[in-house]
Amino acid sequence: MPVYNDWEAAAIVCSALDVACRRIGGARVSVLLVDDWSSAPLDPAPFARPRQSLSEVQLLRLRRNVGNQRAIAVALSFLYDRSDAQAVLVMDSDGEDKPEDAATLIERYLANPQQAIFAERRRRFDGRVFAVGYHLFRLVHWVLTGISVRIGNFSILPRAAAGAIVLTSESWSHYAASAVKARIPMARVPMDRGRRVAGKSKMTLVGLVSHGLSAVSVFRELVGTRLILASVIASIGGAGLLALLGVLVLVHRIPFDRLTVTLLIVTLLAMVEGVFASFAISFSVLAGNVGAPIIPGRDYHPFIASVTTLSGDRAAG
Repeated sequence: MPVYNDWEAAAIVCSALDVACRRIGGARVSVLLVDDWSSAPLDPAPFARPRQSLSEVQLLRLRRNVGNQRAIAVALSFLYDRSDAQAVLVMDSDGEDKPEDAATLIERYLANPQQAIFAERRRRFDGRVFAVGYHLFRLVHWVLTGISVRIGNFSILPRAAAGAIVLTSESWSHYAASAVKARIPMARVPMDRGRRVAGKSKMTLVGLVSHGLSAVSVFRELVGTRLILASVIASIGGAGLLALLGVLVLVHRIPFDRLTVTLLIVTLLAMVEGVFASFAISFSVLAGNVGAPIIPGRDYHPFIASVTTLSGDRAAG
């Protein structure tokens, strides 16, 4: 669970998760809180309380603020490299990913441990502005990629799937999109999003837009190809319109007036723009593939400052 100054909410979620996981028999569940360089001080007391279902609660401190998605990438890499966990459940620490739903995901995983399972969002408790923006983002994402957005961070990964994702450079930008691009075996479970249990969201409008752009950027080759095809189709359409204008002027003696000249100029500009757009998009996609990308599973080590056990047998005094 990535945390940024949300310690009160994270403590409530841990307690609720401890209760929810009581219905899971025989599964050893532990929590890794990823401190994304929070400025608010941590009171370890709420996390140090004895647990019945959670074997331990650990805190992974990062050396700098990297954002929610990169914090997830660092944590997945850390767990894959230094833990013997057979599965990793990714969830938010504010309560919007409900602890009882987390227990459901664990149960679904135990029934089919070869498959990643993602929560597919149904009802959300967001403001109207955010809801409109979210549906607009889904539309734009579908137009640019042909992929419908229905999943987010809330999911459980078998160890093999986690290993595939941390070796995917795109997971440094967007966790869920990288899982789709990596084509890991995936099932989806419809779940309603919950309400924040404490505090206020740190996500701004700019952050939401940036998050959406990061999701689209994961599919940059696909987006580039679709835009190139659209530009080519526009150019062909322009050439057809230009030919039609020529026929009308030369054969049917349509007056070569201002309207005809304007249509001719607009058509030529559209064709030229389509050609230049195709070249610009092609070079942009190629430029995105130049240079050494960050592979979280290889490059995560410098981002970790410390690891502390807050509750459990190895809890710090």
